[in-house]
Amino acid sequence: MDMVPGKIIKSNRLQNPFPGLRPFHPKEAHLFFGRDGQSEEILNNLAANKFAAILGASGTGKSSLIYCGLLPILHGGFLYNGRSKWRIAISRPGTGPVMNLAQSLAKAFSGYTKESSDIETDGLINQAILNRSAEGISNVIKQYGLAGDENVLILIDQFEELFRYQYSGKDKDALDKVDHFINLLVNVVKQSEIPVYVVITMRSDFIGDCSPFQQFTSLINDSHYLIPRMTRDDFRKAIVGPVSVGGGRISDQLVQLLLNEMGNNPDHLPILQHALMRTWEYWIKHSDTSVPIGITEYEAIGRLEQALSNHANDAFYELSADQRKTCEIVFKSLTEKGADNRGIRRPTSVKDLALIAETTPDEVMHVVEVFRGKGRTFITPLPDIELNENSIVDISHESLMRVWDKLKIWVDEESNAVKMYIRLAESADLYSEGKANLWGPPDLQLAITWREKQKPNLAWAVRYHPAFERTMVYLRTSEEEYIAEEENKIRLQKRAIRRSRIVALILGSAGMISIGLGILALIQRQDAIQLGNEAIEQRALAVQQADEAERQRALAEQKEQEALEQKELADENR
Repeated sequence: MDMVPGKIIKSNRLQNPFPGLRPFHPKEAHLFFGRDGQSEEILNNLAANKFAAILGASGTGKSSLIYCGLLPILHGGFLYNGRSKWRIAISRPGTGPVMNLAQSLAKAFSGYTKESSDIETDGLINQAILNRSAEGISNVIKQYGLAGDENVLILIDQFEELFRYQYSGKDKDALDKVDHFINLLVNVVKQSEIPVYVVITMRSDFIGDCSPFQQFTSLINDSHYLIPRMTRDDFRKAIVGPVSVGGGRISDQLVQLLLNEMGNNPDHLPILQHALMRTWEYWIKHSDTSVPIGITEYEAIGRLEQALSNHANDAFYELSADQRKTCEIVFKSLTEKGADNRGIRRPTSVKDLALIAETTPDEVMHVVEVFRGKGRTFITPLPDIELNENSIVDISHESLMRVWDKLKIWVDEESNAVKMYIRLAESADLYSEGKANLWGPPDLQLAITWREKQKPNLAWAVRYHPAFERTMVYLRTSEEEYIAEEENKIRLQKRAIRRSRIVALILGSAGMISIGLGILALIQRQDAIQLGNEAIEQRALAVQQADEAERQRALAEQKEQEALEQKELADENR
């Protein structure tokens, strides 16, 4: 790089060596550091048992270790069993484990000479053969034929997706299909006619889901490799090594800061890769590239705790309001939280995402392009793969579910919505069998709120329970029954109120009459008292008059006596 005073001259030789969230690809093996000697241990297990299970926690780099450690060794002519050439079929269970395996076998034996339509046709034929018997993989390989110097490696990446498919409820025969898929792998490992080797990568927290399959569990016990946590020195190599290969330099201070900030975060490796990718980009665009990448560039992108979330939010806010709603539905559809709160990816086709979001495939592809564009590794497939409505879309890593602030909220909302729908669907099943009643408060109010907010449709619902129409009829019937009961209660209440009013009117009238009669009685009582008093007065007066009359009579009698005496005296005198 040439320096011009007052200007920063950029070098075209500097290439960003960090993949971000996605795993490394086999062509990026020269950028893969920090896992020295581990690929050789896996090869030893594979050679001894024809099977290897690569186990590790989310974010430990299982896929990258296989793609940039194991596969380059095989492609480099690793000799085993007298054969040095390898046909490698790479598959993921996804939403159709056997179908995806059939397509991967078709691609492995196509020799890059067949058209994609011919490979798809071969895949359909392979699928029919695989479904026919437990020896399906051997039969498919025999159909193609194998050269005397060729081995076959079947790599099942993200094997835990098989158990999500098993418990999804979308396919009533899912358990039988999972059992058949595992039997296909077990049988091809145990047969001795064809040199076929099987490698799976699986999150270690799903190991318990393998226990029901005894032969498969035995294979895992005999040949598994648990990826160890990277040491501080391993992390240093993973930081400094790619920077050197990319033609840059990084300051010791930033290396020490990154190592100190790693901590025990389960998403340490993908978050580190993403933060370093963003720091490199900022260094190229805004800094003097003759100076090593430093803490200034690292802090500018938000450090480990914010770099990923800020970057995803930048992409989100490039969308219009309608596109943001589509974006939310797309990411909710690509993620899932199980009953044990384990977050797992849910690869989905563009066509199905459009049906769930009730929009067009073009609109979905526009959202996907924003999140998988240059410098953004949030969604796969990679930008150099052209999208169509049948393309399978997936988030790059589970850590996005735990680190992006918006997606954390969306994942919880989707989990709650799924739980509500499954509860409703199970109640509808029981109701149709006469074993349950319609819903009422408070569950009914919660379900109605869920329906108004979620606005579920058939494409979304059948991913979790197939009886969508019956479930919604059950909810609608519960709502109508509740409304009818409430209306009946209102009518009864109105009737009771009307009756109460009549009774109150009657009682009021009777009360008024009673009050009137009481007042009248009081008046009459007062009159009676007054008349009584007058009668008493008259009686007293009569008694007084009688006494006076008696006195006058006595006085008259006295005068009469005196008159008699006077008369007698007069007679005597005469």
